[in-house]
Amino acid sequence: MEIIESIISILDIITIFFATITMLAVLWNWYKNKKSNDKIVIYFQTQTETILLKNISIIRKHITRSEVLGILGVVQKNSKERYNIAYLSQTRFFNDLYDIQTSKSDKLVIEITDEELEQFDITK
Repeated sequence: MEIIESIISILDIITIFFATITMLAVLWNWYKNKKSNDKIVIYFQTQTETILLKNISIIRKHITRSEVLGILGVVQKNSKERYNIAYLSQTRFFNDLYDIQTSKSDKLVIEITDEELEQFDITK
């Protein structure tokens, strides 16, 4: 009888240990999922000013190159022409997206010249 009681005591300790580990894993996963639903805002950065794209944000888990390019297509003045921003073909752009996806940043700042900015209707 004592053997059974000691086995039950050991199993209780093991159960408590694994329940604690499971609880910590669930809390960590909840935190990560909460971060993945954060809204990311987009800015244009010229040499002289920083412009917030109004009413436009992307959920962190959806921010990809194609989503950003699609959103920029929505705010361009002439939808029949393709916009051109040098920053979007640079490694920095992909690094910035990666930083957002890994929760190191909460905003996307697109470096743009004044000439490139003229392609967009920033009042939308």
